[in-house]
Amino acid sequence: MTCFTLPPSGNAVPVSFLLEAGDEDFAAAFSAHSGYPADRILFTASGASALYVALRGLAALRPNLRAVAVPAWCCPSVPQCVIQAGLEPVLVDLDPATLGYDAASLSEASGQGLLAVILVHFFGLPQPMPAGDWKDTSFLRDCAQDFDHRRDPEDASPCFYSFGRGKALNAGHGGALCLPGPGPLLEACRSALESLPRSRERTLPKALAINLLSQPRLFWALSRMPFLGLGTTVWKAPIAMESMAAGFHPLGAACLEAYLQRRDFYRKLIGKYRALIQACDGDSIRCPTAPQAGLPTRFALLARDPDLCDALYKGANARFGGVTRMYPEILPGLPGAPAGFGAGREFPGASRVAKEILTLPVTAELMGREDAFLECLAEILEKHGALRKRSAPKQAPARDWTPIRPFIRRPSLFPT
Repeated sequence: MTCFTLPPSGNAVPVSFLLEAGDEDFAAAFSAHSGYPADRILFTASGASALYVALRGLAALRPNLRAVAVPAWCCPSVPQCVIQAGLEPVLVDLDPATLGYDAASLSEASGQGLLAVILVHFFGLPQPMPAGDWKDTSFLRDCAQDFDHRRDPEDASPCFYSFGRGKALNAGHGGALCLPGPGPLLEACRSALESLPRSRERTLPKALAINLLSQPRLFWALSRMPFLGLGTTVWKAPIAMESMAAGFHPLGAACLEAYLQRRDFYRKLIGKYRALIQACDGDSIRCPTAPQAGLPTRFALLARDPDLCDALYKGANARFGGVTRMYPEILPGLPGAPAGFGAGREFPGASRVAKEILTLPVTAELMGREDAFLECLAEILEKHGALRKRSAPKQAPARDWTPIRPFIRRPSLFPT
C-alpha cells in the first residue's frame, strides 16, 4: 500500500504562490473572468451566503410567494439556505441523462406558486430554462460546480459561485452573487447583503492549510481519520451567513491566476475522460451531457452495473484515490435531514443518480499522472466488458474566453 491519495477536486495552489504579494482588485479580475460588470457582483463569505442573499432579495420583492424548487439530489446546503431564508424548499426529480429537472416533476412543482427555481449546474453542465409560463417565478443559477460559466446577455437569471474548499478557485472562503442587470432585485440583494455580518475569517492561513493538505501524501493521512468527516455528506444547520472577509481579495487574485494557468490541462483531462467513456458500452456506463458544458470540479459518470461501479470505485482508489460516490442519497435520506422532509414522495430519477454516480478527480495533483490513471480505469472497464475499443484521447475544443486583466502578475506555475 502506498501512502498516496488524490483529492477528488480542487485546484491546489503551491504555498509559495499564495504567499506572493497579491493584487487588491479581485473584483475587477473576477468580473473579467465571469463577464458580469463589477458593480453587479456581490461578494459573500461562501456560495451558501450568496444564495441566501439572492433568496432574501427575491422574497423582499415577492413576499406572497415562499416555495423554491430544488433538485431532490444535490448538496444539502442548497435547501438549508432556502430554509434559513424563511422559505420552503420543494423537491423536484431529476433526469439522469442530463442531471437537469425532470419536466413532469418540475411542472407539478410549479403548481405550488414558486418564488424561484434553482438551476444547479452539476459538474459544469448548464441547465436550460424550462419551457412554460414562468411569469411570477425567478430562476437562480447555482454555478458552484461551474466556475467557468460566463454571463449570457440573453439570460436574465442571477447566478452564484463558490470559492470554497475543493472548488476551482480553491480558497476555502468566499462566494459571489452576480446580477444580470440593474434594478429592484439588485438593490434588494444589496440590502440583504448589508444586513449580514462581515466574516472575520483569517483567509490566508485557512487557504494555506487547505492547499497544503491537498497534497496526495498529506491527503492520504487525512482521509484515514474518520472523525474529520472527509467525503461525507450530511445536513449542517444552521449555516453562518456572512459577507466576504476584508482580507480576501489578494488571496482570491492568487487563486484565480493559478486556476487560469492550469485551465488548459483541465480541458485536456476532461477530453480524455470523455473519450474513454464514449468508447464504452452506453448501456453499462455513460456520462450525463449538456450543450456547451464547462469545466467541472469533478467529472461525473453513471454506472448502471453495481459490480462495475464498485470495481471502479475500489480499484481506482486502491491505486490513486480521488474517486467518489458524491452525494450517496437523495436529500431526504441524508443524515440530519429535517423530519418528514420529502415524505410520501418518490424521486426515481434522483434515486437512480444517487445509486449510479461516480466522480473522477479534476485536480492539479493529477498532473503528470493522468495517463496512468486513465489506463487504470480502462483496465477495469475492459475486465468488466464495458470497454468496446481502445481509442486515442480526444482533446476538448478550444473556447473563446475573455482573458484576465493584466494587472494580476504572478510567477508561473510552469516555469520554462
